[in-house]
Amino acid sequence: MSKLSEKISYLRGLAEGMNLDTSKNEGKLLSEVIDALELAAKQINYVEESLEDLSDYVEDIDSDLAEVEEYIVDEEDDEDDNCCDHDYYDDEYDEDDSELVYECPHCGKEVVLDSEEIDMDFDPKCTECGNSLFGDDDDDEY
Repeated sequence: MSKLSEKISYLRGLAEGMNLDTSKNEGKLLSEVIDALELAAKQINYVEESLEDLSDYVEDIDSDLAEVEEYIVDEEDDEDDNCCDHDYYDDEYDEDDSELVYECPHCGKEVVLDSEEIDMDFDPKCTECGNSLFGDDDDDEY
């Protein structure tokens, strides 16, 4: 029992011990004030319990989030470690990402392309062998 509830119980006991006449205005007023205080104390206790439950729930969520963050960081570290181990990563970007260095799949020569010029209709040719860098010249018929 909280101190507030104890104080209200004490006031209730005093009022009953004084044999307040609840048929008179003063007695009615004191009785109603004590009833209101009891309701307020019950509501405060309910809010405190809800706050404790909510706090526990937030701690659980925080713990779960920490596990997820740890998992994601581990995954990103694994990806960073393996980012250049794949054979299909032939293109590299420079610091300002405006040039694309691409290795020709036909002759292996590195060709520098301006990334801002590349769109869906763009079909660059290798400067060494003349073949398409992104498509198979043998399969041009659709």
